[in-house]
Amino acid sequence: MEALAAMELKDGDWQVQVHVIEARQLKAENMDGTSDPVVYVKLGDQSQHTAIMKGTTSAVFDHHMFFNFPKLTRAEVEALTIDVSVFDANILLSSELIGKFVFDAVDVYYQPHHCYHRRWVGLVDPTNGKDRGLQGYLRLSVSVLGPGDKLYVPGDGEADSVAAASAGGAKDGGVRAVGRRAVRARRRCTARRRPPWS
Repeated sequence: MEALAAMELKDGDWQVQVHVIEARQLKAENMDGTSDPVVYVKLGDQSQHTAIMKGTTSAVFDHHMFFNFPKLTRAEVEALTIDVSVFDANILLSSELIGKFVFDAVDVYYQPHHCYHRRWVGLVDPTNGKDRGLQGYLRLSVSVLGPGDKLYVPGDGEADSVAAASAGGAKDGGVRAVGRRAVRARRRCTARRRPPWS
């Protein structure tokens, strides 16, 4: 804990790495009871996405994303959020939001090893009044690295313990709420009510 207390945000080059692992129990948006999920990750003016998975409500993406931010100031780092959204991809119509989750980059940075490892998050849709509660689950790893930081790679023996710590860590998780429904949904998705497969 002393090492965490001694950390400070420095001006310089920053990198955010996101590993989108899998999604489960996504809300079905298609008439056949499935969705065509695609995950978008947005940081500032940068955005990346996974491949589209056709006709499913559970999918393995295993997709790595890298976001580089040269010469960020401390204030810019403090304002940085990691917006993770899952959409139902449509060819003719615009894609529909299934759900989203927002991390504060600073909260991730102050975690041990500057990361959330293999963390399950509950997805909410703050844009649609009909979609109440959780709209599915997404498992991902997020690392925020500042000047001079090294990427943490857990060994075989500690991967499970890191995953367990990430899943049951902070009650609030540093999540920036996205409307009142998101706050209620986040409160329901506590360590006691994690998905049964985690």
